[in-house]
Amino acid sequence: MKKSTEIYDLIVCVFACHTIEKYRHQIQKVKETWASSPPSGVKILFFLGGEEEKSGYKNDDFIYLPGVGNDYMSCSYKQFLGMKYIHDHYTYHNVLCVGTDTYPVLDKLLNYLKELDWTRALYIGGHGCHRRIGEEIPSLYFHSGGPGFIMTRIAVDKMYDCLDTAVERWTRVCQHHGIDLAFACDVAIAYFVYKNGEIDVIKHPGGGFFFGNHKSATDMNMILSCHLMSLEDFDEFHQYTLRRG
Repeated sequence: MKKSTEIYDLIVCVFACHTIEKYRHQIQKVKETWASSPPSGVKILFFLGGEEEKSGYKNDDFIYLPGVGNDYMSCSYKQFLGMKYIHDHYTYHNVLCVGTDTYPVLDKLLNYLKELDWTRALYIGGHGCHRRIGEEIPSLYFHSGGPGFIMTRIAVDKMYDCLDTAVERWTRVCQHHGIDLAFACDVAIAYFVYKNGEIDVIKHPGGGFFFGNHKSATDMNMILSCHLMSLEDFDEFHQYTLRRG
């Protein structure tokens, strides 16, 4: 694929699985709801493991990563290799990484991103937690991967050299420190942000990134992104966003 000449404000990197029925239903529901009519300047790409001929998804929005499976660890590969693919093939300002059980409110995310400077190296999100990475990092803050996180293009560029090998490198870090976080791709990205030292961590001040579903918010109008969405949750929240206009 040649590099796209269009400039996108936001590209959504969706790590997905087409080989298990539950996740195929989630892909379809995402396509029917928040991905059905994205705002101008937004591109949505699904990253899958396996081969295209074994899937019904064959348009350019579905990217098959050679050698990547569809197990739990594959989320990490789809996250890091998805960002690399986007960086190689598109011109963009920001990339959002989410799974297929997440509903990002794209127009609100775009409005929030206008408050920030995409020409800086930024790692953006919310609902964060801290993890101890042995003696190396007593308290590492990371944006929860459930509602997703955003990286500016400049931040991805600074991390580009590690994206190909990030999963293996992170696995070795976990083994070295004896920590059970090898599958935690959201902690992994924060670790490489920390090690880079040139990327600023931005936490949304209003708590707009919800780890739970839309029902966990006291005010649904606050939601920038929510997680743990059932198929029914997708439909319900989508109708709310349509009524909101």
